[in-house]
Amino acid sequence: MGGFENLRTVTMPVGAAIAQAIFVVVDAAGEIVAAGNGAQAIGVTLEGVTAQEFTDGKAVVSIAMITAGGKSRVKAAAAAITRGDNVASDAAGNMVTAATGDAVLGIALEASAAATQELITTLLGKNGLLTP
Repeated sequence: MGGFENLRTVTMPVGAAIAQAIFVVVDAAGEIVAAGNGAQAIGVTLEGVTAQEFTDGKAVVSIAMITAGGKSRVKAAAAAITRGDNVASDAAGNMVTAATGDAVLGIALEASAAATQELITTLLGKNGLLTP
């Protein structure tokens, strides 16, 4: 199974180093940061920016926008994720099984075998949100 399908990508500024394959939001400065617990993310980072790269002047990152029907790889948190779970963001932007009150960002198409494993998820647009 491929990792990326039907993605709309954009390039956005970052204000610091950021990991690859995490859910992200736009902060008050207009920069991409990791999404918080249960946050309504706008996308998933397709690349990361290390602290050294940021210091050297790399200040943008490509993200896959969360749109209905897109598929992307997202880093799983330490907790187990089962295929078919509604997924949300943890405090670091990693994918977790959605809890009551979380913004559901996608549906896991694979189960996690290890923490920080990148899993394929179907991304849901804001109008396609589900309630866990």
